[in-house]
Parts: sequence; structure tokens; C-alpha cells
Amino acid sequence: MNEKSLLKPVPGISLPAALRRGERAVVRQSVEMTFARYDYTAIEKRIRYVITYLAYQESRGLSGEETILGRVEMDEYHQRYATIPIRILMGASRSHNYDDIRESVDSFNSKTVWLGDGEGGWLKAYPLVAAYVRKSRGCVILKIDRAVWKTFAQESRRYTEFDILQALQFRSPLAMRLYEIANTLSGPGVFSLSFLKDIFCLEGKYADNGQFLRTLRHAVAEMEKGDVGLDLEELKGDPSSKRITSLRLTPRLNCEGKVREEAIRRTLRSHGLSWILTPLDRKALAGAGFSVEDICRNIALLKGAQRLLNGRSNQGTAFAGKIRELGERAADKENPQGWIIAALRKIVSPAGD
Repeated sequence: MNEKSLLKPVPGISLPAALRRGERAVVRQSVEMTFARYDYTAIEKRIRYVITYLAYQESRGLSGEETILGRVEMDEYHQRYATIPIRILMGASRSHNYDDIRESVDSFNSKTVWLGDGEGGWLKAYPLVAAYVRKSRGCVILKIDRAVWKTFAQESRRYTEFDILQALQFRSPLAMRLYEIANTLSGPGVFSLSFLKDIFCLEGKYADNGQFLRTLRHAVAEMEKGDVGLDLEELKGDPSSKRITSLRLTPRLNCEGKVREEAIRRTLRSHGLSWILTPLDRKALAGAGFSVEDICRNIALLKGAQRLLNGRSNQGTAFAGKIRELGERAADKENPQGWIIAALRKIVSPAGD
């Protein structure tokens, strides 16, 4: 690590763009950390996530190299310098509030960690040796002692494996914690409300369990943006009582809903739909019964017809008008979309009829 390293450009990743492209940054976190008791803000959680990811990448021999979340370098004293783009720490937000960053780095560093010395003893240490917020470069450089770094990089026989990019997008630290738990469970798991309040450091914060449950439901709803969701089932300690004492958490893949829709939209963008087919075109196709999947399957034909029709009339509405016309004519057909596709093929390749 030298002064020139501070002048290196930081990775130019945009978290929303990376998610749309379907990029992944899988990391392992010990199960002990997943169920540990701590209170982090969303930015503090992102700091922890990125350090864990960089430590994991270094253990795979990628020290000093660029990763999609930053880079880590080591000096002659084996202390690490983690360079993290501000945009990563801000999550999906487009604003860069440097006051929030400084306060979160201070708060993160105030939460000391106990380190085992390998000889039965324990050392209490602060996570960071120093922090450097480089506003001109849009990054944070965190200096981390080698003993602390080992706690981030240590292997565990029991670990949670998850995609950090998915977790980074959540605004709520509670959604992040629940996402980690969802990735740990291989099936339904039952947790008491008192245990969840304890590990999330929420004891005494809510007047009753109803308020706590509403907060959990908001966090679970936010998880619908990710690749793994949770189903919550409220359980009573006594069948004759109305009091909810525990929850059954069941993980599920978000194969439907927003994640699937976003994956389809990525496919459309990769085919040029976002700039070839106008909003008017897409509205006409939707009115004719075409789903996003239907458009994906027939994208080459639709693009060809759109270019041909709009080029002939020198207007941007001819293709949409033709789709509306064909949609009306196909209304009484057994397979309306199939009939429209066949009609478009005749328009695009009349000699092949």
C-alpha cells in the first residue's frame, strides 16, 4: 500500500444497474454472525457486507485486484486498506450524503469486537484503525488491523451463503438480517419473538408484539425485491390464547413477482426493446394480449415488423396501429397471439408465403 494507491480510480459499479444485469457477488458468512446480537444501521450493514466480501475474495487469492464492490490492499504490516465506493454504501439511493457516511463509519467503529488469540484468551478491539472519506473520488478507504481482518476472513464449518448484491439493495437493516436468515434455512424454522427481538436489539422498543410484527412484515415485503423471500406464519403459545409468541419462517425463491419481471426486462433490454419498441408499441402489444414473455419469444419478428412499417410510412405510429388492427381482427380467433404472429410474418416476408 502506497500513496499512489489512494489515487487509483474506484470501481464504477452502479448497484441498481448491476442488479438489472443479473450480476452476483456470493459470499459466505458464519451462522454465528447471522444470528449474532448487534444493532447496525443500513449503511453500517453495507460496510460489514463489503468488508466480508473483500475478505472472502482475498482468501481466494484476489487481494489487490478490483472486484465489483471495491478492492483490498495490504501493507508491509499486513494491515488491510479496503476501498469502497460511496454509491455502494448508499445502496439503491442515488443521493450521496457524506454526513450519513461519516456518522455511520463512526458508529460502526464504536462497536468493538472480541477476538480470540488462539491460546484461550480474548482481545477487545475496534474494527477500524482509520477511515478516509475521499469525496473527490467518491469512495471510503478503511484501514483494518490484521487481527480484526482475520475475523472477517475466517472460515467456518457452518456458514450462510448469500448474494451480497441482493442484500445491499434493501433500505432496512431488518430486511438485510431476515434475508440472511432466509438463506440459512433449508426449510421452515420456528423462532420466538423474544429471540428475534434480542438478536435485532429491539427489546423494549415496541409497546406490544403487534407493532413488532408490523415492522417485520414491512421488512419481509421489502425482501420481495430480492431473489429469496420469506413467508411468515404466526404461532400461539397456547391454542386458547390470542397472544402470538413465535413465528414460523419459511424461505422461498422469488421465481415469480418482481425478480422474475426484472429478469424478463433485462432480456428485453438485451434485445434492444427499450429503444426499438416505443411505449406506444408496447401498449399496443399489451392491448393485443401479448405478455412480456410473448414479446421476448418473438422479439426478432416484432423488431423487423416495426422497422418495416414505420419506415414505409415515415411515421412512428404505423406499427402500433397495425398491432391494434390485427388485435381487433384476431379477437374471435382460437389463438389470437399466434394469428397475429402469423400475420406479421407475412408482412415481413411476403415472398415466403
